[in-house]
Amino acid sequence: MTDSSDMKAHMGTYNVFTKLFRWGLLAVVIIVVAVVWMIS
Repeated sequence: MTDSSDMKAHMGTYNVFTKLFRWGLLAVVIIVVAVVWMIS
C-alpha cells in the first residue's frame, strides 16, 4: 500500500492541479464570452 506521506504529497499536488484547472477554465470561459460578444 501507499505510505501516508505519499498520500499527503499526492493530495497536495491534486489540490494545486484542480485549483489551476478551475482558474484556467474560468479564464477560457471569459475569453470565449468576450470574443463571442465582440463578433456579434
